[in-house]
Amino acid sequence: MNWISIADDDYDTMLQKDSRLIASDIIDFIIYLRNEKKLAPASINIQIAALRHFYEMNDVELKWNKIKSFKEEFHSVVEDRPYTKEEIKILVDRADLRNKAIVLLLASSGVRIGAIPGLIIKDLEPINQYNLYKINVYKKSKAKYITFCTPECRKAIDVYIKWRESLGEEIKPESPLFRRTFDREDLLQIKNNPQTLSLSTLNWNINTLLHSTGVRRRNQPKDDSARKERREIMQAHGFRKFFDTTCTLNGMDGLYVEKLMGHDIGIKAHYFKPSSQELLEGNDHKLGYVSVIDALTINEENRLRRENEMLKVNKSEIEQLKEQAEKYKSFMSVVNPQIEAFQQEINNLKLHLNNGINDRK
Repeated sequence: MNWISIADDDYDTMLQKDSRLIASDIIDFIIYLRNEKKLAPASINIQIAALRHFYEMNDVELKWNKIKSFKEEFHSVVEDRPYTKEEIKILVDRADLRNKAIVLLLASSGVRIGAIPGLIIKDLEPINQYNLYKINVYKKSKAKYITFCTPECRKAIDVYIKWRESLGEEIKPESPLFRRTFDREDLLQIKNNPQTLSLSTLNWNINTLLHSTGVRRRNQPKDDSARKERREIMQAHGFRKFFDTTCTLNGMDGLYVEKLMGHDIGIKAHYFKPSSQELLEGNDHKLGYVSVIDALTINEENRLRRENEMLKVNKSEIEQLKEQAEKYKSFMSVVNPQIEAFQQEINNLKLHLNNGINDRK
């Protein structure tokens, strides 16, 4: 509307032109976005989809196949990559309690950033056997699915929640998992109706953290087109790509990865119905989330602590086996002489019977 010089709220003017002129305007707009704004085909698709929806809802028939022919075929403008573990560690080390928990949640669960504002306390179910959280994403929508976070992330979330409690907030099942910044000196503001962290604020916080740590540098645009320059790492989606790449490279079953990321797996979804326990633990043929916890753990100290805990568990199991072995040896030391005496009696009886048979002969 800005491009064709129509006021923001003047939708009637958009409908008064002949359909051929409307189509011509849209084609010119596509060429403008492609050649001057240097937008990627995927970005152009989003804008044209909004226009198509508008005109179809207002019963304006346009030749969309002809219009779409002016768009380029899909291609990546920049070959992006996931965040590395080292880059995520830099962010975690510099972040405050809330942002630390958010970054770890994005990296260790693969959840979309758009799902975070909707999470509430009761969407997280503790699984104490593995010291992690099961997370119910989009719980009230058709797109609902489950994923998990690492023990490292669970600890960061717990620390953040306890901090809020220490300031006077009453944490309820319906409380937002991440709330807006508040005045720590205003007890009424802390207690009454905590506000959910908005998506725009969430994106701004992550963007600020990336720039302040140097993980992603700010653009220094010389003109308007430079402001749209693509980055090597996608701001939020880079965490999701880290999760996918890490899980896949460390052997988790591909379909499990897709399920934990909330991806649409097509008609397969009607037949492939793994339980949450299978997604977590895997089975004899497929590796689940538990198998990649160490790879998804960002802080080396946390990973070593987890390995140490696992070694303690294994050592305890070994000690139990040793104790059982000693009990078995003790038992056998009593039983063996009895078995030997019984065997001797059998041998004597056989000898006696054989002698008896020979005497009768």
